[in-house]
Amino acid sequence: MAVIKEVAEHAGVSVGSVSKYLHYPDTLKPDTRQRIEAAIAALDYRPSPLAQSLRTGRTGVVAVAVPDISNPFFAETYSAIHRAARLRGLATVLHTTDASLETLKESLSQRAIGQVDGAIFCFIDGSAAVNEHLGRIAGRVPVVLLSEDLANTRFDAVAIDVLDGIRQATVHLAGAGRRRIAYVGGPARGRICRDKHAGYLQGLERSGLEPDPSLRLAGPFTLQTGYQAARRFMLSAAPPDAIVAENDLLALGCLKFLLQHRIPVPGQVAVSGFDDISLAAMYEPALTTVAIPVKAMATEALAMMAQALLTPGGQRRQAVLPLELRIRASSDPLAPAADR
Repeated sequence: MAVIKEVAEHAGVSVGSVSKYLHYPDTLKPDTRQRIEAAIAALDYRPSPLAQSLRTGRTGVVAVAVPDISNPFFAETYSAIHRAARLRGLATVLHTTDASLETLKESLSQRAIGQVDGAIFCFIDGSAAVNEHLGRIAGRVPVVLLSEDLANTRFDAVAIDVLDGIRQATVHLAGAGRRRIAYVGGPARGRICRDKHAGYLQGLERSGLEPDPSLRLAGPFTLQTGYQAARRFMLSAAPPDAIVAENDLLALGCLKFLLQHRIPVPGQVAVSGFDDISLAAMYEPALTTVAIPVKAMATEALAMMAQALLTPGGQRRQAVLPLELRIRASSDPLAPAADR
């Protein structure tokens, strides 16, 4: 197993710089951080959690909360955070909220919070009641959000603009000549869902198209919801020629119905998703989708956590990372082979 001296030699820096990276990463230049990160990955270096806890009095554990681990996107998000945490010698413990405030309170009780150094909340819908509970947690340990809330000033956060992401997808489909663009969403009560739907409406407006209420359906974020939505759309008197879905599971469910019923994709109906889960690129046809940079978000969240542990009560930090529309065969027959 590699030791800290070997990491320093591999990166061409001092042992002190590696130690700063592990504890105070924001004090290093970006180039130095990148060299140390590369060295840690190449040597598979793992700081000793026991040694760190004895030296600092911390547990070396970060709580990570996601709404639903059965959704591949949240599983991949947790995995990215877990890997980023390991590079800093931290362990992670997973909590699922089932999109329920009561489950969140039960899972991350005051006792549970006392056993971790910090908590990362991934796309938890930020109602007033949820934010109040997060505020109580933040009173004890650092809290970092992976979020779509660009207006957040209460917590450290790594954010994305989901409204812009769905708007990009809608404009892309309209630019390809689609004029009846349907929309499949998740539970309408959530802010994330409202923001995404607003992006769809803005995309239609920007493309000179009018929204049609008959072309919108909502339900749980499942393959089954997408399948049934596509069925209802395509059996209607005026079916759509494109479908925008709020996440990839919904989009893949739509594709399943279309392909099963020999409806040409994208010839007759184009489909776009959101998240870019691993299956999106592997499907046939590969799914056009808005990619969330989960690895970069995880790395940034852990850097924020380290800084918050260094300077408790410091100024709130927010990073907004760009989304990427990945155009694939489900909307463009000339798209290159899918490559994640």
